[in-house]
Amino acid sequence: MGYKLIASDLDETLIGHDRKINQRNLDAIRKFTEQGGKFVPTTGRGFVSIQEDTLETLGLRGLEDQYTISYNGGMINENDGKLFKLTPLPFDLAQELFKRGLTYPVGIHVYTPDTVYVMNMTDEMMEVVEGRLKVTVSEEKSLDFLRGQQIVKILYDNPDFAYLKRIRQDFEDVEDQLEISYSSNRYLEFNPKGALIRGLGLSSCAKNWALTSRTPLPSATTLTTWP
Repeated sequence: MGYKLIASDLDETLIGHDRKINQRNLDAIRKFTEQGGKFVPTTGRGFVSIQEDTLETLGLRGLEDQYTISYNGGMINENDGKLFKLTPLPFDLAQELFKRGLTYPVGIHVYTPDTVYVMNMTDEMMEVVEGRLKVTVSEEKSLDFLRGQQIVKILYDNPDFAYLKRIRQDFEDVEDQLEISYSSNRYLEFNPKGALIRGLGLSSCAKNWALTSRTPLPSATTLTTWP
């Protein structure tokens, strides 16, 4: 077997717009893992949200010694649920991002390790998000109800992508504490500093498997292989 580890982004990469994995890719991944290879899903979504539509389909759900990188690298789990690594946002920074979000015409997603809270959502926003993951609708105007919990990511939702690009400049005062990115042409994402380097997460997994590589891993926004 030429490769020992393969990693892939999920939404709009491995998973198509029909919310399914192409059968040819599915068969290839299953054959690879049956031969002892390690397949690592990497995603901006949370670990909990990919249990049925991805891990179950791939035959990886509940398995020890198989890993998933979620929240853009902010969290790594063994597929049996054990937490391997977590990089949360500082609470005061998350609170600041949330309060700023309330001043914009955006939906707000607040991600904890096992729950996604959504606020200020339009019907269109809810239709889109409910096709991807389970969410908890909240009317809270502060994140005080989450004080003491770990917040992994905050996201603003607006289908006007040009608008999100315009308000991006409003966060120059805190961007040294964050990884700020866009996704799906409708989301402005705020992740902990360093979390977007998914290749570092892959390196952590590889070290745990005692794999070695002759070249550094890229950031794994598409298919990545480890020889």
